[in-house]
Amino acid sequence: MKASTIRKAMVEAAEFIELGAILLPLFVADTIMLSYFLP
Repeated sequence: MKASTIRKAMVEAAEFIELGAILLPLFVADTIMLSYFLP
């Protein structure tokens, strides 16, 4: 494997982790809100 390929994969992984770190709390908050509002 070339270094550029590894670097590109690392950047993509970092972006994916950042996206997950943003979306997961939103999803959890959404679920909690729904569980409060629904009987």
